[in-house]
Amino acid sequence: MSFRISTTHINMITLIFCVDSYSSIGTGHFMRCFALAQHWKEKGGNVVFITYCENDFLVEKLKREKFNINLLSSPYPNYKDLDYIKDIFLFYNNAWVILDGYQYDKKYQKFVKEIGKRFLVIDDMAHLDYYYADIVLNQNLHASDLNYNCDRYTELLCGTKYVILRKEFMKWRGFKRKIPKVIKRLLIIMGGADRQNFTEKVIRLLNRIEIPEMEIIVVVGPLNKNYSRIKRNISESKLKVKAIRDVLDISKLMIWADIAISSGGTTVWEAAFMGLPSIVGRTTLAEDYLVNGINKYGLFLDIGWFKNCTEEVLCKKINMIMNDRNLYIRMSRLAQQFVDGYGADRIIEKIQNVKNHFEREEG
Repeated sequence: MSFRISTTHINMITLIFCVDSYSSIGTGHFMRCFALAQHWKEKGGNVVFITYCENDFLVEKLKREKFNINLLSSPYPNYKDLDYIKDIFLFYNNAWVILDGYQYDKKYQKFVKEIGKRFLVIDDMAHLDYYYADIVLNQNLHASDLNYNCDRYTELLCGTKYVILRKEFMKWRGFKRKIPKVIKRLLIIMGGADRQNFTEKVIRLLNRIEIPEMEIIVVVGPLNKNYSRIKRNISESKLKVKAIRDVLDISKLMIWADIAISSGGTTVWEAAFMGLPSIVGRTTLAEDYLVNGINKYGLFLDIGWFKNCTEEVLCKKINMIMNDRNLYIRMSRLAQQFVDGYGADRIIEKIQNVKNHFEREEG
């Protein structure tokens, strides 16, 4: 049974997103906030971003959506910005604050709570020993295995039914992937920053494997500082490969591709929604959690930590998908069972229905 979308417009509730994007944390936190903001605005709500963002392309995405943007000079914890942030919080009476990023510690959460704002924390690892939020959201398969220590009124939204997808994916709701007779189109996506340049490593490994007729598109994230190196590596490659960056609609590339090689971030859930069988690896601790979760449910192929990946391991995983049609079909169909594209609608419904602290005490 599919989720029924509420057509009720939000009575100008403001969502204030506190999220940063810079090379050491990547773009995943930013992009899922951006996605939720798109859905919120579409339902008639107001959107405000408070962000330290190193990339003009990402800032332009906010401007194109006509969101209210407040750019910070440095990421939290920079305590000199707190008075400025507090003024923004107080300016919007009917508002929720959305926090996404490991830097938003207990002190920051208490700061939001003491101002009197209801707030939602988007989390992946239950890394704090206490959460003060009204709602804690973990959209990953491993979420149910974590223990969140929080207020008795806190709503826990756990699992892939709450995966947030950007607006460009909504046109593909209900899409079923056609199973290719020959698997020959490969999409490589290693996250928004890829500080360790695993993109280049994967290309070098594929060069050694030499898979005939394989066409490859490499998506280089907006914070990736190795674009020139990657292009030079590609120019020397024997493969049919090209690199592109600043992609406005990644869903079209996922339609084009037969398989993907991806780091274990939010891209995994986009590929799952599109039914795109993937080889997934770890680059960070948070991704280790995510990949362990997909292993538990048999979703996609795990390549381990990319820093340890070898030619033999990568070749084995690619051959498994290319030579086992039943495996390909199972991964594609199973993936779409986990992510249906209605995650943002479910979250918005929860936000609308959560009572404030005083209402709950009286109840």
